[in-house]
Amino acid sequence: MRFHTLSVVVAVALLTSCAGPSPETRSPLPPPSKATAPPDYRLLKGFTEALWIVQSQYIEGLETRPLVIHALRGVDRQLKSRGVGVAVTDRAVIVSHRDAGAAPETLTLPLLPPDPNAPMEDVDVVARAVAFLEGRSGLGLDEVRDALIHGLMDADPEGSYVDLKRQFEIPGVASPDLATAGLDITRRAGTLTVIAPVDGAPAFRAGVQPGDRIVKIDGVSTTEVSLPDAMRGMRGKPGSKVTLTVMRDGWTEARDIEITREPVRVLAVQSQDLTDGITQIKVRAFQAQTAREVLARLEKGGMKGVILDLRGNAGGVLTAAVEVSEIFLDEGRLVAYTESRVKKHDQRFTTTAKRVYRSIPMVVVVNHGTAAGAEIVAGALQDWGRAQLIGTRTFGRASIQTFVPLSDGTALRLTTSEWFTPKGRSVRGKGLAPDLMVDAASGETPARDAQLTAAVAHLKSLIARQTR
Repeated sequence: MRFHTLSVVVAVALLTSCAGPSPETRSPLPPPSKATAPPDYRLLKGFTEALWIVQSQYIEGLETRPLVIHALRGVDRQLKSRGVGVAVTDRAVIVSHRDAGAAPETLTLPLLPPDPNAPMEDVDVVARAVAFLEGRSGLGLDEVRDALIHGLMDADPEGSYVDLKRQFEIPGVASPDLATAGLDITRRAGTLTVIAPVDGAPAFRAGVQPGDRIVKIDGVSTTEVSLPDAMRGMRGKPGSKVTLTVMRDGWTEARDIEITREPVRVLAVQSQDLTDGITQIKVRAFQAQTAREVLARLEKGGMKGVILDLRGNAGGVLTAAVEVSEIFLDEGRLVAYTESRVKKHDQRFTTTAKRVYRSIPMVVVVNHGTAAGAEIVAGALQDWGRAQLIGTRTFGRASIQTFVPLSDGTALRLTTSEWFTPKGRSVRGKGLAPDLMVDAASGETPARDAQLTAAVAHLKSLIARQTR
């Protein structure tokens, strides 16, 4: 179970267990069956399965009507270049198709007032729209289905549909030779938002900052661009350029930032000795070996205090975040717990007996680029009074995504759960407040890094108190 492995450039929090819809979960839409199918129900194979999964497992319960509208608008967006148009009003769905040089053909489908006892009425509208579009300009059922499901997943700002053509382009999974801008992004309040740039990557050097809002990619508005498509837009050949139009708090207008793509590698753990026996351990991503790498640095000996630096860490493997937390906590401590629509999927993560560093003085440095799994670690250490947080408020990423496979080999990447700190705090949309607020300063050396300088000073006082 994990958010997703951040050994890559652009990422979002992801839980990779592939649990299908629970038979215990009640949904307004029944699972597909011949008994409930409209006459042309076969046209909706795949879409109805996806619709049922979203209704039964998406963390926010949604009725059929808004999901159907998302799906139909997805057809309009995805197939516009094929002459397809779908307009949705309060009373009707107007489906049109235009061949080159010909007058458009139009089908108007009335929308009855939503009836929770008859959800198939809305599904039947979709079926009739598909029947109208099938075969026009060579449109196949698979194309229309994919467009419907892409639109359906717009209901989940952090979700996506992984179709057959792109099933190996899962966010966070890339070839070693991938060239990109080096950004971790998400959607917040409907806007494409930067969680954090990768340290030293092209976007980092170009000045992109956590919290920046990307309003265009190469001049194209990101308003209706899915996360996977936005990430693909930032990828390209090494040396090629991408222009991000960025809006930042305090700016009066958006600015263009040109970035030269490069292959980007993320070093999950780095460390350096600072002064007076203090070691800074930077954890940039939670991967399978991250806890082992942190332990290796702690075990070198002679260390009097540790600064756990989680700045710019947008998450990673959930179990790895738990393993790093338990290095510093007593056995049996709760690290985090999750809540989901499917209650049997709720989980609690507690520390187990291992060789730990329960008494070594430590502080944790965080910033607005600290998100998801990194917030789990910071929140657990803060809740248990093990370490104080120094820096700025964290990003506030509490959602967990699950890859749910569909019967045809495609999958939904769906937000299914939310995690909470040991004391029941939610960071969703608000993040963790540091114990000591210190704004960032430019530069990489301790002399120019205000947050790191403050962490060293605080840690020295802790060490001094411990040695008295």
